[in-house]
Formats: sequence, structure tokens, C-alpha cells
Amino acid sequence: MFNRTLCLVVVAACGAVLAPAICRAEENITRPCRRLVLSFPRPGTLAEVLVEDGDVIKEGQLLIRQDDAPERAQLADLQRQATDDTRVRYAQVALDQSQVELERNVSLFLWKSGDGSHISRAKARQGLDVLTTDGIDGLARLRGDKEGDENFAGPGAVSALEVERALLDVKLKKASLQVAELEFNTAKCNRDQMVAHIEQMKIISPINGRVERLILRKGESADALKEVILLIQTDPLWVELSVPMDKARLLAVGQTAAVQYPQEVFGVSSPRPAESRSGKIVFKSNMANQAGSLMIRVEVTNPNNRPAGERAMVHFDALTGIKGTDMLPASRPSTALRAGSPAAAAPVNAQTPVAPAAPAVPTPAAVAPKADRPAVLVAPGDGSGRRS
Repeated sequence: MFNRTLCLVVVAACGAVLAPAICRAEENITRPCRRLVLSFPRPGTLAEVLVEDGDVIKEGQLLIRQDDAPERAQLADLQRQATDDTRVRYAQVALDQSQVELERNVSLFLWKSGDGSHISRAKARQGLDVLTTDGIDGLARLRGDKEGDENFAGPGAVSALEVERALLDVKLKKASLQVAELEFNTAKCNRDQMVAHIEQMKIISPINGRVERLILRKGESADALKEVILLIQTDPLWVELSVPMDKARLLAVGQTAAVQYPQEVFGVSSPRPAESRSGKIVFKSNMANQAGSLMIRVEVTNPNNRPAGERAMVHFDALTGIKGTDMLPASRPSTALRAGSPAAAAPVNAQTPVAPAAPAVPTPAAVAPKADRPAVLVAPGDGSGRRS
């Protein structure tokens, strides 16, 4: 639930009236822009814990490591298998040998004993192509046999059966080579999977931030997905506000806003000095809540490392037409008050030069304004002090 406050602009007495300004301020506590609870995907024992509570961490920094000695031993064996291609080379040599035998048998089949002909290497390779596409009959036609003859596809120096056996042996050796290559590639995949598995046994920071809480310590066992460490990032900070629909319509992502950390918030003193910083809207909800308000998220830099959880006032420049940092400088406490607070009728900053002390100013609804009365302008609101 977010509190809405009203900013009063009090003018000096003695007849001098300053130019009025009406502003709308929204108030809530700051929170980290990122809050991460990290764990391991598999159970294991924590072998190294390299950080402590409150440590500043960088993105990519190793924080915690599980005991991975067995996995590293297995990785060494997988690495050897993934780099040993002996079986692939053996299968390739066997295939080459079978192809030589097939080419020889094709040459002998094409050669007719007694005719004194010689089978060239080129014709033998042509015979291999024909044998692959048309089988032994095509090879016989290449030899010159005529279909229908008694000796069609008859034996030459070797029989057709020997040629076909040599062809099948080549096909078998090709399949053996494919199996060897598949096993070799599988070994590579197994190695890569083990490398990824070992990486998952580490917790590496995904952000620049701090260790908020170390849940488990060195030597303790972590179950799968059990919380191990809590990280937060507080630069930048986020302030999420509930803004009425009529005001939220004037706001858009990317617009600027002034974020004010008052020295004193509703009578409670802050240990931190007052500070104003320029922020911007990074998110605007597309669905209103039950009170008819939209959630607006403002992002503000945090170079002074202020902790998350402080109360902050946000002034949207789009609603005031004036930069909030000009209205609420860091050099003086904020004049933003809770709606309906008794102090809303008097200046908050007693050190600001004003007219001598006077009775509390009645509300505009009770007393009609006069020309010689100092004007007090209040932003729209019901004055009930209710939280929305």
C-alpha cells in the first residue's frame, strides 16, 4: 500500500505573495532493482565458499563451488575418447581397401580372356559407376554383351557373383565408417555435457551488487534447487508507486522524475542526509488495482550506496511542469507532508525565512481567501490521510 502526500507551498507574510506552485508527490520505500536467490540444479557438498555476507561482487565472479572431483575424473576419460579418432581412421582404411578390390573385380569382369584387350583405369571407374546405378546387367552391357545371348553377363576373368560380393563389401565398410564417426561425435557430445555439468556445480554472480545473505557454508550439503545465497543490486534503486488513474495517464516510460530522500520523514529522523536525485520511469502498469491506480516504477541511480528500504518522495515532472529537483533541493529538508497531517498547515522547515509565527491557516473550504491574506495552495486530495 502506497502513501500519497501533499506538497504545500507557503508564501511569506507582510503582503509579499510569491508565485504559487502546485505539485503532486508520491511516497514509498526504495527497493533493489534485482534480488536473486541462487541454488544448484543438482545436490552436492559445498567445497569452496569464496564470499561472505556483505561482500561486494562483480558480474561473472565465482562465488561458490560444489565438490566436483568425481566429475573431473570422468571428464578426463571423456576427453581422451573425444580426441582419439583411431576407429574412424581404421574404418576409412578398410573402406579404401574394399574399393580397390571392387575396382579390380570390375576390371577383370570387363576383360574377356583371349581377346588381348586391356581394361584401362578410366574404363574400370566407368564400370564402377555403371555397377552402382544399373547393377551387374549394366556392367555386362558395358562389356559388350547382348541381352538374350547365352553368355550374357557370363564370367570374364571373374564371375558376376564375385563382383557383387565386392560391391556389398564396400557398402558394409561405408556403414562401418559411419558408425565409427557417430561414436566419435557421441564421445565429443558426452565430453561437452560433462563440461556443462561441472559448470553447473558453480554459482557465478550474474550481477554487480552485494552478498546480502550466505545461507549455506563450506562443507554443508545443498539439495537440488535449495536456496544457497541471496544477492541484491542496489544501483540503481527502484521506487514503485501507486498513482491515481487520472495522473497516471500523463506519465509514460522514459519520462523524468525527482526522487527525494528527506532528512526527516513525517517526524522520524533519518540517519542519512537529505538528497535529491533525478530518476526516470522504467515501467508503467497496464492494469489498475482495486483503488483505480496504476503501478509506476521509477529507477534512480545510487552512487552513494544508500540502502534499499528508505522512504523516498517522487515528484513527476510531467505532472508539475517543473523539475522536481528544482522544487526540492538537497540542501533543505523536504516540505512534503502526509495528507491530513496536523503539520500540513504550517511550514515544515523552521529555518526557512518566513513571516513571524501565526495561528494555523484554516483550510480554503472554511475561509474565503482575502487579498491581504497569505495564500496557501494545496494539491488536490480528500484530506483524509487515508492510504490507497
